[in-house]
Amino acid sequence: EALYDMDRYPEAADLYEEALRKFPSTDLEDDMYYNLAWTYVRLGKPEEAIDHFRTLVDHSNNEVLKVAALCRIGDTYLEKDEFEKALEVYDRVLKEYPKSLYSDHAQYQSGTTLSRLGHVDAAILSFQSMIVNYPDSHFRAEAIYRLGGALMQKRSFEEAAFQFGKLIANFPESPLKDKAYFQLGSCHFNKGDYPKAFAIFKDIYSKSPDSETGRLSKYQMGWCYFRMNKENEAIREFEDFLKKFPDSDITPDVEYGLG
Repeated sequence: EALYDMDRYPEAADLYEEALRKFPSTDLEDDMYYNLAWTYVRLGKPEEAIDHFRTLVDHSNNEVLKVAALCRIGDTYLEKDEFEKALEVYDRVLKEYPKSLYSDHAQYQSGTTLSRLGHVDAAILSFQSMIVNYPDSHFRAEAIYRLGGALMQKRSFEEAAFQFGKLIANFPESPLKDKAYFQLGSCHFNKGDYPKAFAIFKDIYSKSPDSETGRLSKYQMGWCYFRMNKENEAIREFEDFLKKFPDSDITPDVEYGLG
């Protein structure tokens, strides 16, 4: 563990492997398999990690470690873009261990996987289930944010705005709060409520002009002006954007807006 904590993963893996060969019946076997699997994750060897997590799942009597290992197998498949395999693992956790400490993780990741597969309706149901069934989960804010995003994909902007507003109100310390506020503005923009959208984008930009959401808000302010038939103000906003952020990756879009 000391080598792992020092980021000396190759040496840690060698020692865990040696220990498992020398002491195959030790009481620490489950912990060593789990830690070895995590070491292979850190080494960027997903197949070896999955093999060792699966050994733990198949042979351990420790339910907590088994479910943790299952979730990590699902996460590894998700990271490898093997979405169907990931979904199968998360479904197993939810069906076989619905009251486990990791059930909320499986439910959240199931929604994420469904989103990646483009199954938006199923993803919405999965995120809603996570929010309702696991009110104390530390994934709750992320699930609300992703639910809002999925609802935007469905063009359900009113419902999406409600979710983003809920995140902002209930999780003021969340690192997703600023993104949620920007998406709230985007919902109002897409609903055609350009004055309300403009007010949000202006507020974001005034508070954090150099942040990613600040730059995007500056850009969106120009489009709000345009949609409100204030073309001179829109031109001024886009030109000001180009002066302040000439190297932005959305500069071509701003130049298009000016054109």
